[in-house]
Amino acid sequence: MYRGIVFRSEIPTSEKIPLPSNPSYWIQKKAHRKTGYPLATIAYYGPDDTFASKVVAAIILSEKDDEVVSIEKWFSESLDIRRDPVIMNQILQFISILS
Repeated sequence: MYRGIVFRSEIPTSEKIPLPSNPSYWIQKKAHRKTGYPLATIAYYGPDDTFASKVVAAIILSEKDDEVVSIEKWFSESLDIRRDPVIMNQILQFISILS
């Protein structure tokens, strides 16, 4: 049901950090920080505004380069991906490499 793809850089398992119990809260909290680069962008896609079946997260390191250095995609056919704690944890882990 889920498939993740990473381009250009792999996240070593030794660098993975423990994640909080409410990943949606932490993703929203990180979204409100406007500190500049490196930058993570998250986009949700679906058939309409009530159901998201796909999410794409990307990382841009600097304004000068303006090039995506890492991108990952997740898919779900049965569950709204915005409500899936497993996917939210994976997204949070992915953007945690910026810290």
